[in-house]
Amino acid sequence: MRALSQTLWGSASLLWRTNATPGQELRFGDRVLSQSQGILEGNARIPLDLGSPDRWIAGFSRILWTIDGAAPTPQDESLQGGVGLKLKPFASQSIIIGVERLISLGAFSRDDWLFRASASKGAGFERPIGQKGKSWLFWSIYGDIAAIGLSKTDLQLSGEARLGRAAEFGPIQITPHLVLSGLWQDDALGRSSLLEGGPGLTISLPIGAGVYKAPMQKIDLTVQYRNNIAGTSRNPNGVTVTLSLSF
Repeated sequence: MRALSQTLWGSASLLWRTNATPGQELRFGDRVLSQSQGILEGNARIPLDLGSPDRWIAGFSRILWTIDGAAPTPQDESLQGGVGLKLKPFASQSIIIGVERLISLGAFSRDDWLFRASASKGAGFERPIGQKGKSWLFWSIYGDIAAIGLSKTDLQLSGEARLGRAAEFGPIQITPHLVLSGLWQDDALGRSSLLEGGPGLTISLPIGAGVYKAPMQKIDLTVQYRNNIAGTSRNPNGVTVTLSLSF
């Protein structure tokens, strides 16, 4: 299973916002979204020698959908598919470049091309080696830029920063934090922007972890209260709940 995890991996997530914008228009970002939606993704590493195990290329496929109300089931007209390739060109940097063919599965989805670049950096996701105390510093920074379409290109820029303190309580890790996130989009509906910030709490349950290895699977539940700081988006202040499984 451990060898398999280096070749195949995936994730499933549901994001629910009490202050979501109405409609079934999807956002294609991974972390910073202005409405409620779900994502299911699978990845398969392509066996090419790029000089380092931390430098790789992978194929992937995913399904996205918007959520209306409390039910996590898709709004049928929003169902969106996609297949593509991802490249991690640098062994020491978490930079991912990707191209994706969007496949329309619903009336509000698209048949088009998506080009994306994302970068992330952080520390404290797991207990540091040699850590003696019960808690430790956690921080993360993430940025993403996406271009959708060839003839008429839609642009989306997003970013998120978190700073907090993580602690272990048996197998469970709890991380209270502050979050600041931003989203800017220019598409057929016009330009929209959103800057939010506030407190949050993440509860993580790693599965299959050891002293010298990362967990094979991980369940995360994140609850945040986000204040609308600036922007043209209609999102008021509200609670955001994200449930995710990585495997």
